Amino acid sequence: MIDLSIIIPVYNNARFLPRCIDSILQQTVQNYELILVDDGSTDTSGSICDSYSEKDSRITVIHQGNEGVSSARNKGLAVAKGRYVTFVDSDDAVDTNAYDAMLLKAETSSSDIVSCGVQYYTDNGVFKRKDLMGECVCSQAEMLEAMFDLPNRLGGSCCNKIFRRDIIVDLQYEETVSMGEDWLFLFQAFLRAKKLYKMKETFYWVTEHAGSSARKQDPDIPVKILKSSKRMMKLANRYSHSLGCKATNKYLDDCFRYSRQIKKIGIQERKPYRLRRIRCAFDIIGVLAASFFSGKLTKEQRHRYVYELIHY
Repeated sequence: MIDLSIIIPVYNNARFLPRCIDSILQQTVQNYELILVDDGSTDTSGSICDSYSEKDSRITVIHQGNEGVSSARNKGLAVAKGRYVTFVDSDDAVDTNAYDAMLLKAETSSSDIVSCGVQYYTDNGVFKRKDLMGECVCSQAEMLEAMFDLPNRLGGSCCNKIFRRDIIVDLQYEETVSMGEDWLFLFQAFLRAKKLYKMKETFYWVTEHAGSSARKQDPDIPVKILKSSKRMMKLANRYSHSLGCKATNKYLDDCFRYSRQIKKIGIQERKPYRLRRIRCAFDIIGVLAASFFSGKLTKEQRHRYVYELIHY
């Protein structure tokens, strides 16, 4: 049986794609399959995928119209055969020993999910920083709580994690969600997992560049992220009161943070984007008002957010 299925959604990323694929082919673990899902690329990304598949039988290429990253990942999940599954973004790369070490840890620790730390690089390969380096073992309750920690010590991405396939076999990414889709998938995966092992090693390498969604100066991106954050708050409220408290605090923190980002983009583009910020303010007021009756925020938290709202 195949040990690991590695799913990479690909869209117009010819510049970084060879480096990404090469980092997989150089893995010390050998018993894996690499699933490249070309999501309607209009550059040479699709042909790059095909050229690699012709050289290595472990590589499967799926071509589809441009349906988005969630659809591409779902296509990969539908054909994955590995005992474990992971995801990689096509502009990132992975340490040579990553999956060998993570698979071994999954087996020796009897963990459903294994996570690792992350390194960040510029588009020219210059090292910037490391993150998520702490080692820990999490129960299901601790995994869910970590999702709403400020900061999140496990990371909000699926790419620095491997998942036992039998716990996510019938899970899908929500294809109507274009930002924050990892959060929603992780929440459902954590509900099915009993144990997560967080390794201290920074095996996953993120490339930060102007074309990546996290770096784009687009006012619609923070709006979409807030929609996902609000859905996460609702899911947490259904799970338990205590998790709902953490999620409410995180959502309000997100509201102010991304509202400031919208304002910054507006200043740079000389467009105020007032309507987006007004809608965000009304949402903050609604959540704050509800918190007085639900007890989802402490007195100190409410005072902090009211103060921030006054200076909004």
